[in-house]
Amino acid sequence: MKRLILCSAVTTSLIFLAACSGDPTDSLRGGVEKLNPTPSQMFLVQGKTGTVVVSATDGQGNQIETAFELTNTGPGILVERDPTFRPVYVNDTLLGPPERDALFRYRVTANALVSSSFTVTAEGIDVVVPVNVTPDPLLIPQAAVSTSGPAPQDIITLTLPAPYAFQATASVAFDVGNAVVVGRAPDGSTLQVLALPGSTGAGAITGVNISYLPTVPLATSTDTTTPVAVNTTVTAIPGTNDPATAPAITLPAAGEQSGFIDTGSLAAATGCGGNTGVPCQLYRFSLADSTNIHVRLQGEGPADLGLYFINAVDGSDADPLCDAHGRADVPEECDLTFGGGDYLMAVVSFGPFYPENDPNPAWIAVQLGVE
Repeated sequence: MKRLILCSAVTTSLIFLAACSGDPTDSLRGGVEKLNPTPSQMFLVQGKTGTVVVSATDGQGNQIETAFELTNTGPGILVERDPTFRPVYVNDTLLGPPERDALFRYRVTANALVSSSFTVTAEGIDVVVPVNVTPDPLLIPQAAVSTSGPAPQDIITLTLPAPYAFQATASVAFDVGNAVVVGRAPDGSTLQVLALPGSTGAGAITGVNISYLPTVPLATSTDTTTPVAVNTTVTAIPGTNDPATAPAITLPAAGEQSGFIDTGSLAAATGCGGNTGVPCQLYRFSLADSTNIHVRLQGEGPADLGLYFINAVDGSDADPLCDAHGRADVPEECDLTFGGGDYLMAVVSFGPFYPENDPNPAWIAVQLGVE
């Protein structure tokens, strides 16, 4: 009787163990609900190869072994499964990737400058992995000088081949200093500048990007294909000696730049606000609303220059000004905030206050950028 009871107990135990065998979460597991690429998007230098690991998870976040498949590969890239990742024996001697696994790794090669992607599918679930190709820094092309003139107020047009583009904040520096940017094509393919008087040689360009990555500046700069030779003769913009005749300057659209080059006559006798009595010349502009403006003032010679602003309605000084530097220290460059209204911009020279009594500059250059 005891033996029979023991056998019954053993049988019962085996049944219990059988009931407890297996994964207790099996009843919670479902099929694939999500594919997870790491990284979720790629940035590759043209000609280079990177890797992406893709996993599949169920509704509980558990990884699932499954068969992944490449179902769509965009232009300009080559995508292949990495045969060296988590290999298994496919026969007694040969290693190879398993048909099903919890993780698949793909090798992605960037062949062209494109914004592309590829798609991985498993059990009817898709995931798209964006691939953004950036140029080799050593292969960024030069900008062609498509139009140019000998005078400082002649516009020089620079052109980049697609898909390269000038950013809204692009700048060009010749040997004399930064050129004044006066325009940019909507697609960024061209940039218009005024080279400072006496500029020669090629221009060093910063602020170039790829058109499909407009907010990602390239790490290195480029230059112009041909040198420039700009003479020193500047034609005076009329009316800068009187508030009543001060020429209107056009502010750029938000995010863009504009500016001008003028002689440094600084012949205004009145209307320069609190600076009346020192050499000054005036320009007019209007703002509908509060506006942030980046300003840069350059001038020939050592004279201590500053930019001051005057309320055009009553001639009183406005709050913003740009005058942090002294003699022989240029450019003056500032970020200023203006309320809506009509303003006069005064270029002021404090040369007479120095023992050297610095003469007025032969020319001044003003760059404006609306933020």
